Amino acid sequence: MAQYGPIWAIIDERWNNQLHCPIHATGYFLNPRYHYKAKATGALKGEVRNGLIDCIDCMIPLDCD
Repeated sequence: MAQYGPIWAIIDERWNNQLHCPIHATGYFLNPRYHYKAKATGALKGEVRNGLIDCIDCMIPLDCD
């Protein structure tokens, strides 16, 4: 099993880089199946909320004239 350690490290690094991006946090926030469960536990604060705000910031043009 120790021979697979380096491979698992690569997989974990790639997974964490993709999972912790704003678009995934937004999907998690907007999915009702997870939203209401997470709301009860307070999981919608922190990284999830910040990811949602970052995603919204990317979609709003800077010059809203």
